Amino acid sequence: MNLLAADQLLQSNITLLIVDNSKSDRATYSRYLQSDSENTYRIIESETLEEGLELWRSQQPDIVLIDLNLPDCCR
Repeated sequence: MNLLAADQLLQSNITLLIVDNSKSDRATYSRYLQSDSENTYRIIESETLEEGLELWRSQQPDIVLIDLNLPDCCR
């Protein structure tokens, strides 16, 4: 792989799924990620684990950020 190809991989479009029932937390994560000057993020949001699982299956994101304190999660 040449340096140009490696640089293009580092500056790729990353699909990220945020699963959090707090609208303000999702907005905070989104703002933080959008401030990243090296990567471009396509952000998908979900309020529930069930909806998040559906989006994970259909959208196949590169990264998933999950709030472990969701009412329908990890109990």
